[in-house]
Amino acid sequence: MKIGFIGAGKMAEALAKGFVTGKRCSAKDIFASDADAKRLAAFRKSVKCNAVSSNLELVKKSSVVILSVKPQNLAEVLDEIAGSVSVNNLVVSICAGKGLAFIESKLKGARVVRVMPNLNCLVQEMAAAYSFGSKATRKDKKLVKFLLDSCGRAVEVSEEKMDAVTALSGSGPAFFAFVMRAFSDAAVESGLSEKEASLLAKQAMLGTGKIMLEKNLPAEVLIAMVASRGGTTEAGLKALEGSGVKENLREAIFAAVKRSRELGK
Repeated sequence: MKIGFIGAGKMAEALAKGFVTGKRCSAKDIFASDADAKRLAAFRKSVKCNAVSSNLELVKKSSVVILSVKPQNLAEVLDEIAGSVSVNNLVVSICAGKGLAFIESKLKGARVVRVMPNLNCLVQEMAAAYSFGSKATRKDKKLVKFLLDSCGRAVEVSEEKMDAVTALSGSGPAFFAFVMRAFSDAAVESGLSEKEASLLAKQAMLGTGKIMLEKNLPAEVLIAMVASRGGTTEAGLKALEGSGVKENLREAIFAAVKRSRELGK
């Protein structure tokens, strides 16, 4: 299996390294192209894969073509490769906001998949979702799941849910890091060193996600497990409830969903 990335950005790099680490393919079977020569060189050095000089060359050499360009550049790229995409190519788009219908209108008859990955595939802890176009086959569906599962967890959803996926898991790492930094900064003000606070906050977040996944715990159950009556956690939770932070976090998701929809127009 040959996998080509049109667009050698950070997400493409993370996915490529995930595929190699997860033993889905070897680095020599990965190809990349990018209009930015420096970014392409960095991708090639990091993944230890092949760089090609044009998108058309990449399509010809790849059985799976991953579209990882900026959403505003997608139409131009699709117009460029439309005559080269054949029945031998599975086209996978990770462009935020751009729907299957748009891609299929440009690539007539192509087998298309839309995927929303996230940066956590760098450590094989990705949270991803995917939707299939009208021409995708059963074999395509197995292949996509096989590839994505090497990088973490992936679920198939109907396409109308993709904007919410983009906001939650696509943007989620940045949102969680924002919250973690706020907690860490407060701990430094309370006496910890920056190094101590950073380490403890990161480990607390990692462990919380892990225990909730492995034990299949709803958030309210874990909260009840930690918060004893009259204790420190209860005091902190009361402060959170009274601060309006829940509404602020909801607004962050809504803003990201809105922007995802705008990018799709």
